[in-house]
Amino acid sequence: MALKKTRLPQKQIRFIAHALQHVAQNGFHRVSRMIPNTNGFFFTLLGDQTYYVTQWIEGQTADFSSVRHVAESALTIAEFHRAARGFVSVSYQPESIILKHLLQTRTQQLDQFLTKAKEKRKPDDVDRFVLRYLPAYKKQALQAVKLLNDPRVVHFLKQEEEDPGLAHLDITPTNLIFTPQNQICLIDFDRLSYAPRMLDIGHMMRRSLQANRWQREFALISLVQVNQVEPLRHAEYTILQSILTFPHSVWRNCRNHYLRKSSPYTLAALEQLQEQEADRQSFLEDFAAHVERHKGP
Repeated sequence: MALKKTRLPQKQIRFIAHALQHVAQNGFHRVSRMIPNTNGFFFTLLGDQTYYVTQWIEGQTADFSSVRHVAESALTIAEFHRAARGFVSVSYQPESIILKHLLQTRTQQLDQFLTKAKEKRKPDDVDRFVLRYLPAYKKQALQAVKLLNDPRVVHFLKQEEEDPGLAHLDITPTNLIFTPQNQICLIDFDRLSYAPRMLDIGHMMRRSLQANRWQREFALISLVQVNQVEPLRHAEYTILQSILTFPHSVWRNCRNHYLRKSSPYTLAALEQLQEQEADRQSFLEDFAAHVERHKGP
């Protein structure tokens, strides 16, 4: 078992526990389920601290440079989404994720970062990077938002808002455990909420592509696995294109630098991302052509 101290409200802890019970009832068990205490509660109060206990998953952190790990990760995420469908929470409603609003907000923040860099009396190396490269990334962000204006995407996302599914929303290698049974298990559901499944799939694909200099093989194997579980609609391909087009990693590093606690490694991270940019753009061009060719249902 794993004991975790949390700041989550009690209603949210119950929401997560009941959601994981729902996916288990639908036959999906590759998650770290929450374990109730002797009183049947999914949390315990010790003084002013709140704790909860989850199942301990034996294994190793997923390796996104491994085709097998990426394939199993995509399969697990897709099957989790399918099993989570139909979950209705009565006592707690998490804030739903509106994808277009999310990307618009982050695009506006890119402007804030540019302004902060311009206003610096003594710009540092990160500021100089931002002034040189962020305008191009801002164009990518605007293109990502524009893709969501496609009428089929608008219709699809409206349907999703009316009948939402659950998404993990923190798909990182550390939350994907490769077990001795050669499967991937999902852990850490603190951000679980109602959201389009493409947020999980898109960010997993983005991270695996970044780990492999945007080699097409890692996107292909992910899409094959997801489509075997529940075929993607054309609108979802366009949403995926939007997520991959938005410069999330650049935005996150700049946000941490300008709005949170700066790291001495920010410049190195940004330079590494920029060094991959030609490969990334080549992939995005190919993927856009793929989406255009496959205007299915």
